Order: sequence, then structure tokens, then C-alpha cells
Amino acid sequence: MSNDSNTETEESDVDDATLIQQAEAEASEERLLNAANFLRKVKDKELLAREHRSILKWSVLVQRSMQALLDSPDEEGSGWTKQSESHGDRDFFVYYQVEPDTNKLFCRIESSIESSLLVPLLAVFNESSLYQEWMPSWQKPFKIGVQESNMLAEYGRGNQIIQVKVAMPLFFATREVMMHSMAVDVIEEEGAIAIHVISESSQDDPVIPEPPKGAVRIDFESGILVRGCPEDHPLYPKSEEQRNKLPKGDEIIHIGMRMTVNSHVTGVPMSFINFSTRTVIGAMWGQLLKVAESVRDGEISLHRDQIKEKAELYDWVTERMEFMVAKMKKEQTTKQ
Repeated sequence: MSNDSNTETEESDVDDATLIQQAEAEASEERLLNAANFLRKVKDKELLAREHRSILKWSVLVQRSMQALLDSPDEEGSGWTKQSESHGDRDFFVYYQVEPDTNKLFCRIESSIESSLLVPLLAVFNESSLYQEWMPSWQKPFKIGVQESNMLAEYGRGNQIIQVKVAMPLFFATREVMMHSMAVDVIEEEGAIAIHVISESSQDDPVIPEPPKGAVRIDFESGILVRGCPEDHPLYPKSEEQRNKLPKGDEIIHIGMRMTVNSHVTGVPMSFINFSTRTVIGAMWGQLLKVAESVRDGEISLHRDQIKEKAELYDWVTERMEFMVAKMKKEQTTKQ
């Protein structure tokens, strides 16, 4: 009998309780895809508790999102339109799609940053109670901006539920989104850290309240993929001058973010959609990078305090990022 056959026989002999224990061990280290693989082998599905079914759900979402972000937005037939480019200390591109039948908006950002900026950037993005401290808002040509943001629940490292209320232009009701985010270690699969965010309701988690009178809940889904940036990537700093600006010991990190939003607004003019994608999304990302730089350089203390307070999360990000970059470099050296 071949070694492959022996391996298959050994795996089939593992009892359900052991498979569930192995899945829980993987999930505790944020390796949800591995955890889901163990759970799919469980024969008696009645043994799967709510948290196990949640792992299976999230694994499907993360895999789908990863594949979408691994596909280039610039390939012919991708369906993405480049809305804007920003060139400076850090380059990033903004893309969009609009689904004609539903008016559903798809946005995508491709960005490169130095590795020392990753933890401050995630802290700015992650600490919802501080959103109003940095997020831009507008009164003209449309009134739009964050009214309120709250952390409703934290279930572990990178697993949280956030409430955000957004002021809208005249005649539009306030929009509210309940975002559940999950950080996943996919270094083994794709050499990356994935963060997935979905909108949820009280049916998904009892910590989420019913929407207040006069507010409309937004449907939202976002995937983020953090990877080492290969030297042949369009966003990798090409000039020696750009590379010399990097802090000593820093590596270049590539961040891809894809969002799908349904604000439940009909008859929205294309000018508003263009404003949202080109101005709001691009401006928010640019502002996010600037704030993250200020956090890293010690100019803003609120987020730095949160990084220290939540060392388990942010130290994990740093450790996995270093491992991820080392893995990428080793693979590149092997190919040469």
C-alpha cells in the first residue's frame, strides 16, 4: 500500500472528538482554514456547536475574499475600473464596480506601506471608539461623515463587533452598520494575513441591538489581505530615492482591500457614486495612512495606548508579519 493510502487510512481512523479538538487548537491560533478542514471531516455533524459552524462559515468567506484579492484588478475582463491613483511617499490605487441591477457599490484599494506602519495602521482601523478622531467628513457637496462608533463585543484576538453610524446627505436617513471582523492567519496557504468583515444583525449575535427608529442598516462586506510586496509588484518602490526613505530594517508590505456596500438607496446619481469612491474612499485611505504614521512616530498617544493595552493582538500581528516576510524572501530566493 502506498504512503498516500496509509495517510488517508490514518486520517479516516481519527475520531470526531479528536478532530474537533484539533480544529479548536487551530482556531485558537487564528488558523481558521486549517480548523475548518478538520471540522469538515467530522462524521457526526450533530457534534458541531455554534462556534464550530461559525468557523466553517468564516472559512468560506475568507477563501472567497482571498481569491478575489489575489486576482489582479488590471487584468482584461476583471470588471474593475481604476478610479484614482495617489503617488507620494506611499502609492495606492482606488478601483470601483457598480452592479447595475442593484446599484451595489464595489470598491477596491491596492496599497504599499513600510512594515513599521502595519501595526499602527491596523490600530487606527481597528479601534472603533477613536474613529471620530481621524475620519474625514464633508458638508459640501454632500453631507457625509461618522456620527458615532462603538465597540459592542470582543471575542478574542482580532474578533470583534463594531457599530458605526454615518450622517447622510439631506433627505437620506442616517445609515448604520454592524461590522463583525475576524483576523485569520493564512500564511501557510497564501503567505498572508487576512482580515474579513461582514455586516450582521441581532439574529447573528444577541449583542447587536435592533436598528433605531429612522436609521437604515447598511449591508457591508470587506476583505483585507496583507502580504509581503514582491519587488516586481507595480506598487513596490522603484527608485533608489524612494527605498532610501524607508526606516532602517523596514520591508515593503502590500495591502489589498475589497469592499462591497449596499446602502439601500435607489435612484442615486452617478455623481454621488463617483464622489463616494474617488473622494471619500481615497481620502479616508490617505487619511488613515497619515494618522498611522503619526501614531508610529509618537505624535498621537491614544492609539499607541491601545496598542500597549492590546499587546496580545498587536504583538501577534508583528510576529506573524515578520514570519510572513521571511517566508516570501525564502521562496523568492529559491526561485532565483
